[in-house]
Amino acid sequence: MRILLISSPSWVEATIHDLHARGFANTNDWSSKLPGANPGEVVSMLTRCRQRP
Repeated sequence: MRILLISSPSWVEATIHDLHARGFANTNDWSSKLPGANPGEVVSMLTRCRQRP
């Protein structure tokens, strides 16, 4: 599963910290922020592998 955050750097950072506070993902699990398609936009990605029973 991949989750993409695409927004301004401050919104991406705030969302990553909010998800961490909720126990969803460690802040270090997200990729580095890369430039987005639009000016002032960045992209960060979280990848999780599904564990089979």
